[in-house]
Amino acid sequence: MKKNEIKYIQNISDDGVATIYLYDIIGSYFDEKTGQVVCTINGMDVAKEIEALQEQATEINVKINSPGGNVMDGYAIFDAIRNSTIPVNTINVGVCASISSIIFLAGHKRKMMDYALLMIHNPSSSSKTGDTNKLISLIKEQLVIILKNNSIIKEDELNSLMNDETY
Repeated sequence: MKKNEIKYIQNISDDGVATIYLYDIIGSYFDEKTGQVVCTINGMDVAKEIEALQEQATEINVKINSPGGNVMDGYAIFDAIRNSTIPVNTINVGVCASISSIIFLAGHKRKMMDYALLMIHNPSSSSKTGDTNKLISLIKEQLVIILKNNSIIKEDELNSLMNDETY
């Protein structure tokens, strides 16, 4: 990976530990003030950087402070962390909300600072078509599976916690 292609890797220490910062909205969003689509943290770019680090680092620390964002970008990051051939640790250094809470759960080791917050809720979309509602329902099922497989909380309680938007 060329230096000008690196967006998220901040450093690789002498002992081979790389650090990635996810300190913004995951994916793209529409800025109503400017009328433009803004891409903040691109899931595919993060996934490529994690993959490139497999040959350069011995371990990766992903520090997260994010309000969440786009589920598809989040899934790309989750998958890259989960399928890494080297340990990827996730560290909640402020807020892991929405899809960033799911990314946090992908870590081989997970750490939350004593002041950190984690928030889960139901997925949503500004589009209200029947197809979108079906997709949202399917995404919720996927998120519940991830949460259930990475916590001690039962499925019924997870559904309730997501419905209530729980911190």
